[in-house]
Amino acid sequence: SRQYRNGYDSVVTGGTVRFGLPITQNITTQLAYNISQEKYEFDDSCLTAGVYDFTKCNISAPVRNAITDNPNWVKSSVSGNVVYNTIDDVKNPHYGIYANAGIEVAGLGGDAKFVKYTARASVYQTLWEEADIVGVLSGGAGYMQSYGSNGLRLFDLFQSNDRMIRGFDYNGIGPAAETSPGSGKFDHLGGTTYFNAS
Repeated sequence: SRQYRNGYDSVVTGGTVRFGLPITQNITTQLAYNISQEKYEFDDSCLTAGVYDFTKCNISAPVRNAITDNPNWVKSSVSGNVVYNTIDDVKNPHYGIYANAGIEVAGLGGDAKFVKYTARASVYQTLWEEADIVGVLSGGAGYMQSYGSNGLRLFDLFQSNDRMIRGFDYNGIGPAAETSPGSGKFDHLGGTTYFNAS
């Protein structure tokens, strides 16, 4: 369960069954089945007689519509990842490469119907052994698209986190919608494509 500061709550119930299989010493693959039921609702403080009240809360129109149109949403998906790892020490790496490429297909039952592609990689190299200085080059990307008639739901889009782009609030990048005209406050909506590097 998560309470959002904007005036709505979400409850997500679900689970994942995951299998891993080594292919070579440095390459492994992971397959998973994921299912979740998501319930979104406005806080009671935002409602008057059970209806959203614009004078009590400021929630942007796209978020309001996502809550109203699909308050109960079942997401059933299969995902697969291939991991390439030559890191010398996972806790304190000095050289090597970690790369992860994945795909998730939602639509085995449930409401969500999308394909999501992701990839990320980090390269570690010791720059100055005596001072124990290690350089890291990291990058990542993601893309998703819907199929079927439902389209993409706002809550299924990519949301940012501190692993994607540092220096921004959690879910603080991407397209934004003003919570109410002239308020100067925004809800970040996520997106279908992202790139990052550091």
